[in-house]
Amino acid sequence: MLKNLYFTKHLLAFLLLLLFAGCAPVKKEVTETDKKRLVHYITILRFRYNLEKPEPPSDTDIFMEACDKLRLDPALAAESLKNSHPQIYKLVKANDS
Repeated sequence: MLKNLYFTKHLLAFLLLLLFAGCAPVKKEVTETDKKRLVHYITILRFRYNLEKPEPPSDTDIFMEACDKLRLDPALAAESLKNSHPQIYKLVKANDS
């Protein structure tokens, strides 16, 4: 009985942790580490989609997916890439219009 209570309590705590982790707010600023992760994740997504799909999504869609995954505000993330990664910024903004 005591073992079952121990398991139930930990299972409930784990499920609550998962629930709250999924509700994390969007970051208010983009750090250098965030930019590195964003560029890395965009690269991975582009490579994966080019291998898997005959018609991959647009660069803007990939950028938005990466921002969603990393919990970044897309407008702030795009502005932060403007100077450090102008090629990615141009691709995102060209497909945005």
